[in-house]
Amino acid sequence: MILGCLPWPAKSGAEGSPQSKTLPRLRLSCGDAKRLGVCAVCRRFRWVIGPPWTFDLGPSTRLLFHLIFAAMLEAYESFRNPTNHNTMTRSAFLAASALFSVAAFLPAADAPPPLKVLMVTGGCCHDYEMQKMILSEGLSARANVEFTIIHEEGPNGKKDKTHRISIYEKDGWADGYDIVLHNECFGGIEDNAFVERIAKPHEEGVPAVMLHCSAHSYRAASTDAWRLCLGQKSMSHEKNRDLVIENIAPDHPVMKGFPAKWNDKADELYKNEILFDRFVPLAKSFGEDTQKDHQVIWVNEVGKGKVFGTTLGHNNSTMEDPVFLDLVARGLLWACGKLGEDGKPLAGYESQQK
Repeated sequence: MILGCLPWPAKSGAEGSPQSKTLPRLRLSCGDAKRLGVCAVCRRFRWVIGPPWTFDLGPSTRLLFHLIFAAMLEAYESFRNPTNHNTMTRSAFLAASALFSVAAFLPAADAPPPLKVLMVTGGCCHDYEMQKMILSEGLSARANVEFTIIHEEGPNGKKDKTHRISIYEKDGWADGYDIVLHNECFGGIEDNAFVERIAKPHEEGVPAVMLHCSAHSYRAASTDAWRLCLGQKSMSHEKNRDLVIENIAPDHPVMKGFPAKWNDKADELYKNEILFDRFVPLAKSFGEDTQKDHQVIWVNEVGKGKVFGTTLGHNNSTMEDPVFLDLVARGLLWACGKLGEDGKPLAGYESQQK
Protein backbone atom coordinates (compact mmCIF):
# COMPACT_ATOMS: atom_id res chain seq x y z
CA MET A 1 0.00 0.00 0.00
CA ILE A 2 1.55 3.30 -1.05
CA LEU A 3 1.44 5.95 1.60
CA GLY A 4 0.95 8.77 -0.93
CA CYS A 5 -2.49 7.70 -2.04
CA LEU A 6 -4.79 10.65 -1.35
CA PRO A 7 -5.31 12.87 -4.44
CA TRP A 8 -5.89 16.54 -3.92
CA PRO A 9 -9.25 17.94 -5.11
CA ALA A 10 -9.20 20.58 -7.81
CA LYS A 11 -9.92 23.43 -5.38
CA SER A 12 -6.90 25.41 -4.22
CA GLY A 13 -6.32 26.86 -0.79
CA ALA A 14 -4.53 29.86 0.61
CA GLU A 15 -1.39 31.05 -1.14
CA GLY A 16 -2.19 28.85 -4.13
CA SER A 17 -1.62 25.62 -2.23
CA PRO A 18 -4.21 22.87 -2.65
CA GLN A 19 -6.49 21.82 0.15
CA SER A 20 -7.54 18.26 0.98
CA LYS A 21 -11.00 17.32 2.19
CA THR A 22 -9.36 14.52 4.15
CA LEU A 23 -6.61 16.46 5.95
CA PRO A 24 -6.61 19.70 8.00
CA ARG A 25 -6.32 22.90 5.97
CA LEU A 26 -2.64 23.58 6.53
CA ARG A 27 -0.52 25.95 4.42
CA LEU A 28 1.91 23.56 2.77
CA SER A 29 4.15 24.72 -0.04
CA CYS A 30 4.48 22.05 -2.70
CA GLY A 31 4.46 23.36 -6.24
CA ASP A 32 4.33 19.92 -7.85
CA ALA A 33 1.43 18.57 -5.78
CA LYS A 34 -1.32 19.21 -8.34
CA ARG A 35 0.80 18.06 -11.25
CA LEU A 36 1.76 14.83 -9.52
CA GLY A 37 -1.78 14.11 -8.35
CA VAL A 38 -0.72 13.46 -4.75
CA CYS A 39 -1.18 15.50 -1.63
CA ALA A 40 1.57 17.81 -0.41
CA VAL A 41 2.17 15.65 2.63
CA CYS A 42 2.83 12.58 0.52
CA ARG A 43 4.93 14.57 -1.92
CA ARG A 44 7.11 15.96 0.84
CA PHE A 45 7.29 12.62 2.61
CA ARG A 46 8.64 10.96 -0.52
CA TRP A 47 11.14 13.79 -0.96
CA VAL A 48 12.39 13.43 2.62
CA ILE A 49 12.97 9.67 2.84
CA GLY A 50 13.41 8.82 -0.84
CA PRO A 51 12.46 5.56 -2.59
CA PRO A 52 11.27 3.00 -1.79
CA TRP A 53 8.42 4.56 0.18
CA THR A 54 5.81 1.81 0.37
CA PHE A 55 4.34 0.54 3.62
CA ASP A 56 1.77 -2.11 4.49
CA LEU A 57 -0.50 0.19 6.46
CA GLY A 58 -4.22 0.34 7.11
CA PRO A 59 -6.25 3.50 6.38
CA SER A 60 -6.24 4.70 9.99
CA THR A 61 -2.48 4.37 10.29
CA ARG A 62 -1.95 6.13 6.94
CA LEU A 63 -4.12 9.01 8.15
CA LEU A 64 -2.03 9.19 11.33
CA PHE A 65 1.12 9.48 9.21
CA HIS A 66 -0.47 12.24 7.15
CA LEU A 67 -1.56 14.24 10.18
CA ILE A 68 1.75 13.98 11.98
CA PHE A 69 3.83 14.75 8.93
CA ALA A 70 1.55 17.62 7.98
CA ALA A 71 2.19 19.12 11.42
CA MET A 72 5.92 18.63 10.93
CA LEU A 73 5.86 20.41 7.59
CA GLU A 74 3.81 23.30 8.94
CA ALA A 75 6.23 23.70 11.83
CA TYR A 76 9.22 23.41 9.51
CA GLU A 77 7.92 26.11 7.15
CA SER A 78 7.62 28.44 10.11
CA PHE A 79 11.02 27.33 11.39
CA ARG A 80 12.65 28.29 8.09
CA ASN A 81 11.01 31.71 8.14
CA PRO A 82 13.20 34.06 10.24
CA THR A 83 10.18 36.16 11.22
CA ASN A 84 8.63 33.15 12.97
CA HIS A 85 11.84 31.67 14.30
CA ASN A 86 10.85 31.34 17.94
CA THR A 87 10.99 28.79 20.71
CA MET A 88 7.35 27.71 20.34
CA THR A 89 7.77 26.83 16.67
CA ARG A 90 11.01 25.00 17.36
CA SER A 91 9.33 23.00 20.14
CA ALA A 92 6.37 22.16 17.92
CA PHE A 93 8.72 20.89 15.23
CA LEU A 94 10.63 18.73 17.68
CA ALA A 95 7.41 17.36 19.22
CA ALA A 96 5.97 16.50 15.83
CA SER A 97 9.26 14.86 14.85
CA ALA A 98 9.14 12.70 17.96
CA LEU A 99 5.55 11.69 17.29
CA PHE A 100 6.38 10.79 13.72
CA SER A 101 9.33 8.66 14.84
CA VAL A 102 7.08 6.72 17.22
CA ALA A 103 4.30 6.32 14.67
CA ALA A 104 6.73 4.94 12.11
CA PHE A 105 7.15 1.83 14.25
CA LEU A 106 3.52 1.30 15.17
CA PRO A 107 1.72 -1.74 13.71
CA ALA A 108 -1.15 -1.16 11.32
CA ALA A 109 -4.16 0.01 13.29
CA ASP A 110 -6.51 -1.86 11.01
CA ALA A 111 -4.99 -5.35 11.35
CA PRO A 112 -7.76 -7.86 12.17
CA PRO A 113 -7.72 -9.61 15.53
CA PRO A 114 -6.20 -13.12 15.55
CA LEU A 115 -8.44 -16.07 14.81
CA LYS A 116 -9.45 -17.68 18.11
CA VAL A 117 -8.57 -21.37 17.84
CA LEU A 118 -9.78 -23.93 20.38
CA MET A 119 -7.49 -26.96 20.30
CA VAL A 120 -8.99 -30.09 21.86
CA THR A 121 -6.45 -32.83 22.39
CA GLY A 122 -5.63 -35.94 24.39
CA GLY A 123 -6.38 -39.63 24.46
CA CYS A 124 -4.96 -42.92 23.38
CA CYS A 125 -1.73 -43.83 21.69
CA HIS A 126 -0.08 -40.47 20.78
CA ASP A 127 2.31 -37.91 22.24
CA TYR A 128 -0.28 -35.18 22.70
CA GLU A 129 1.84 -33.34 25.27
CA MET A 130 4.41 -32.62 22.57
CA GLN A 131 1.98 -32.36 19.66
CA LYS A 132 -0.01 -29.54 21.23
CA MET A 133 3.21 -27.51 21.40
CA ILE A 134 4.27 -28.42 17.86
CA LEU A 135 0.88 -27.39 16.48
CA SER A 136 0.31 -24.22 18.47
CA GLU A 137 3.82 -22.89 17.86
CA GLY A 138 4.03 -24.04 14.25
CA LEU A 139 0.64 -22.65 13.24
CA SER A 140 1.20 -19.36 15.08
CA ALA A 141 4.35 -18.93 12.98
CA ARG A 142 2.26 -19.31 9.82
CA ALA A 143 -1.06 -17.57 10.52
CA ASN A 144 -2.61 -14.88 12.71
CA VAL A 145 -4.05 -17.23 15.33
CA GLU A 146 -4.49 -17.37 19.09
CA PHE A 147 -4.82 -20.73 20.83
CA THR A 148 -6.84 -21.98 23.76
CA ILE A 149 -5.83 -25.58 24.51
CA ILE A 150 -7.95 -28.19 26.26
CA HIS A 151 -5.81 -31.27 26.94
CA GLU A 152 -7.34 -34.10 28.93
CA GLU A 153 -6.43 -37.73 29.54
CA GLY A 154 -8.56 -40.43 31.16
CA PRO A 155 -7.76 -42.27 34.41
CA ASN A 156 -5.89 -44.94 32.46
CA GLY A 157 -3.72 -42.47 30.59
CA LYS A 158 -2.71 -43.44 27.08
CA LYS A 159 -4.74 -46.64 27.27
CA ASP A 160 -7.99 -44.78 27.96
CA LYS A 161 -10.26 -44.63 24.91
CA THR A 162 -13.49 -43.74 26.71
CA HIS A 163 -12.68 -40.49 28.54
CA ARG A 164 -15.29 -37.77 27.98
CA ILE A 165 -13.57 -34.42 27.52
CA SER A 166 -15.24 -32.10 30.01
CA ILE A 167 -15.82 -29.15 27.67
CA TYR A 168 -18.11 -31.35 25.56
CA GLU A 169 -20.51 -31.93 28.47
CA LYS A 170 -22.35 -28.66 27.86
CA ASP A 171 -24.21 -27.24 24.88
CA GLY A 172 -22.53 -24.35 23.08
CA TRP A 173 -19.09 -25.65 24.05
CA ALA A 174 -17.48 -23.92 21.01
CA ASP A 175 -19.08 -20.51 21.58
CA GLY A 176 -16.64 -17.63 21.20
CA TYR A 177 -14.16 -19.47 18.99
CA ASP A 178 -13.54 -18.96 15.28
CA ILE A 179 -12.49 -22.57 14.70
CA VAL A 180 -11.88 -25.82 16.59
CA LEU A 181 -8.79 -27.94 15.97
CA HIS A 182 -9.48 -31.57 16.93
CA ASN A 183 -6.44 -33.73 17.66
CA GLU A 184 -7.92 -36.34 20.01
CA CYS A 185 -8.22 -40.10 20.22
CA PHE A 186 -11.20 -41.49 22.14
CA GLY A 187 -12.57 -44.22 19.92
CA GLY A 188 -14.42 -46.21 22.58
CA ILE A 189 -17.18 -43.71 23.46
CA GLU A 190 -20.64 -45.11 22.65
CA ASP A 191 -22.93 -42.35 24.00
CA ASN A 192 -24.77 -41.02 20.94
CA ALA A 193 -26.08 -37.90 22.67
CA PHE A 194 -22.57 -36.98 23.79
CA VAL A 195 -21.16 -37.45 20.28
CA GLU A 196 -24.01 -35.48 18.69
CA ARG A 197 -23.33 -32.62 21.12
CA ILE A 198 -19.70 -32.55 19.95
CA ALA A 199 -20.80 -32.40 16.31
CA LYS A 200 -23.56 -29.80 16.75
CA PRO A 201 -21.45 -26.58 16.72
CA HIS A 202 -19.82 -27.67 13.47
CA GLU A 203 -23.21 -28.39 11.90
CA GLU A 204 -24.25 -24.89 12.97
CA GLY A 205 -21.25 -23.27 11.29
CA VAL A 206 -18.17 -23.44 13.52
CA PRO A 207 -15.28 -24.51 11.25
CA ALA A 208 -13.08 -27.45 12.18
CA VAL A 209 -9.66 -28.95 11.58
CA MET A 210 -9.61 -32.75 12.00
CA LEU A 211 -6.19 -34.31 12.55
CA HIS A 212 -5.18 -37.98 12.48
CA CYS A 213 -6.96 -39.99 15.21
CA SER A 214 -9.85 -37.55 15.29
CA ALA A 215 -10.99 -39.62 12.31
CA HIS A 216 -11.18 -42.69 14.60
CA SER A 217 -12.62 -40.92 17.62
CA TYR A 218 -16.22 -41.71 18.64
CA ARG A 219 -16.34 -44.55 16.10
CA ALA A 220 -17.96 -46.90 18.63
CA ALA A 221 -21.11 -44.74 18.68
CA SER A 222 -23.83 -45.75 16.26
CA THR A 223 -24.69 -42.17 15.27
CA ASP A 224 -23.16 -40.78 12.09
CA ALA A 225 -23.02 -37.22 13.48
CA TRP A 226 -19.25 -37.19 13.97
CA ARG A 227 -18.60 -39.14 10.77
CA LEU A 228 -20.57 -36.54 8.82
CA CYS A 229 -18.38 -33.84 10.33
CA LEU A 230 -15.33 -35.75 9.15
CA GLY A 231 -16.87 -36.49 5.77
CA GLN A 232 -15.95 -40.16 6.00
CA LYS A 233 -16.18 -43.35 7.99
CA SER A 234 -12.91 -45.05 8.94
CA MET A 235 -12.64 -47.89 11.45
CA SER A 236 -9.05 -49.13 11.07
CA HIS A 237 -5.60 -48.33 9.71
CA GLU A 238 -2.65 -50.16 8.21
CA LYS A 239 0.63 -50.70 10.08
CA ASN A 240 3.01 -47.85 10.73
CA ARG A 241 5.24 -47.42 7.68
CA ASP A 242 6.51 -44.86 5.18
CA LEU A 243 3.73 -43.43 3.04
CA VAL A 244 3.93 -41.77 -0.36
CA ILE A 245 1.35 -38.99 -0.45
CA GLU A 246 0.13 -37.94 -3.90
CA ASN A 247 -1.31 -34.46 -4.42
CA ILE A 248 -4.44 -35.00 -6.55
CA ALA A 249 -5.79 -31.42 -6.35
CA PRO A 250 -2.81 -29.09 -6.96
CA ASP A 251 -5.09 -26.21 -7.97
CA HIS A 252 -7.05 -26.22 -4.70
CA PRO A 253 -5.88 -23.35 -2.42
CA VAL A 254 -5.19 -25.77 0.44
CA MET A 255 -2.81 -27.77 -1.77
CA LYS A 256 -0.91 -24.83 -3.26
CA GLY A 257 2.70 -25.40 -2.27
CA PHE A 258 2.19 -29.06 -1.33
CA PRO A 259 4.58 -31.36 -3.26
CA ALA A 260 3.30 -33.45 -6.14
CA LYS A 261 4.51 -36.42 -4.08
CA TRP A 262 5.61 -36.33 -0.46
CA ASN A 263 7.34 -39.09 1.49
CA ASP A 264 5.66 -39.18 4.91
CA LYS A 265 7.95 -41.32 7.03
CA ALA A 266 6.57 -43.69 9.66
CA ASP A 267 2.87 -42.83 9.58
CA GLU A 268 -0.42 -44.74 9.53
CA LEU A 269 -2.69 -45.11 6.53
CA TYR A 270 -6.34 -44.86 7.60
CA LYS A 271 -8.72 -46.93 5.50
CA ASN A 272 -11.69 -45.12 3.96
CA GLU A 273 -14.83 -47.21 4.31
CA ILE A 274 -17.42 -44.58 3.35
CA LEU A 275 -16.92 -41.14 1.81
CA PHE A 276 -19.95 -38.90 2.24
CA ASP A 277 -21.38 -36.63 -0.43
CA ARG A 278 -19.66 -33.36 0.59
CA PHE A 279 -16.21 -34.93 1.00
CA VAL A 280 -13.65 -33.44 -1.45
CA PRO A 281 -10.41 -35.48 -1.72
CA LEU A 282 -7.14 -33.56 -2.04
CA ALA A 283 -4.43 -36.22 -1.59
CA LYS A 284 -4.23 -40.01 -1.48
CA SER A 285 -1.87 -42.86 -0.63
CA PHE A 286 -1.84 -46.50 -1.72
CA GLY A 287 -2.77 -49.20 0.77
CA GLU A 288 -0.56 -52.30 0.93
CA ASP A 289 -3.19 -54.30 2.80
CA THR A 290 -6.17 -53.28 0.70
CA GLN A 291 -4.30 -52.78 -2.60
CA LYS A 292 -6.21 -49.60 -3.30
CA ASP A 293 -5.89 -45.85 -2.74
CA HIS A 294 -7.16 -44.15 0.40
CA GLN A 295 -7.85 -40.43 0.75
CA VAL A 296 -5.59 -38.86 3.39
CA ILE A 297 -6.17 -35.11 2.93
CA TRP A 298 -9.55 -33.56 2.20
CA VAL A 299 -12.05 -30.78 2.80
CA ASN A 300 -15.66 -31.28 3.79
CA GLU A 301 -18.82 -29.39 4.63
CA VAL A 302 -21.33 -30.36 7.30
CA GLY A 303 -24.46 -28.27 7.71
CA LYS A 304 -23.15 -24.68 7.66
CA GLY A 305 -19.63 -25.64 8.74
CA LYS A 306 -16.45 -26.08 6.71
CA VAL A 307 -13.94 -28.76 7.66
CA PHE A 308 -10.33 -29.46 6.75
CA GLY A 309 -9.07 -32.94 7.55
CA THR A 310 -6.07 -35.21 7.28
CA THR A 311 -5.45 -38.67 8.71
CA LEU A 312 -1.70 -38.03 8.64
CA GLY A 313 0.20 -37.14 11.78
CA HIS A 314 0.66 -40.21 13.98
CA ASN A 315 4.24 -39.36 14.93
CA ASN A 316 5.78 -36.11 16.07
CA SER A 317 8.19 -36.30 13.13
CA THR A 318 5.25 -35.84 10.76
CA MET A 319 3.62 -33.13 12.87
CA GLU A 320 6.77 -31.01 13.01
CA ASP A 321 7.59 -31.34 9.30
CA PRO A 322 7.24 -27.92 7.60
CA VAL A 323 5.26 -29.54 4.78
CA PHE A 324 2.69 -30.79 7.29
CA LEU A 325 2.51 -27.53 9.26
CA ASP A 326 2.16 -25.48 6.07
CA LEU A 327 -0.66 -27.79 4.98
CA VAL A 328 -2.55 -27.54 8.26
CA ALA A 329 -2.14 -23.75 8.34
CA ARG A 330 -3.66 -23.46 4.86
CA GLY A 331 -6.44 -25.87 5.82
CA LEU A 332 -7.26 -23.90 8.96
CA LEU A 333 -7.38 -20.60 7.07
CA TRP A 334 -9.47 -22.16 4.30
CA ALA A 335 -12.04 -23.45 6.78
CA CYS A 336 -12.29 -19.93 8.25
CA GLY A 337 -12.58 -18.28 4.83
CA LYS A 338 -9.21 -16.53 5.26
CA LEU A 339 -7.18 -18.26 2.54
CA GLY A 340 -6.72 -16.72 -0.90
CA GLU A 341 -7.04 -18.65 -4.14
CA ASP A 342 -3.24 -18.49 -4.37
CA GLY A 343 -2.90 -20.48 -1.15
CA LYS A 344 -1.69 -17.44 0.80
CA PRO A 345 -3.36 -15.96 3.90
CA LEU A 346 -5.67 -13.05 3.22
CA ALA A 347 -4.33 -9.65 4.29
CA GLY A 348 -3.95 -9.48 8.05
CA TYR A 349 -4.16 -13.24 8.57
CA GLU A 350 -0.51 -14.01 7.93
CA SER A 351 1.53 -14.63 11.07
CA GLN A 352 1.97 -11.51 13.22
CA GLN A 353 5.05 -12.89 14.97
CA LYS A 354 8.18 -10.80 14.66
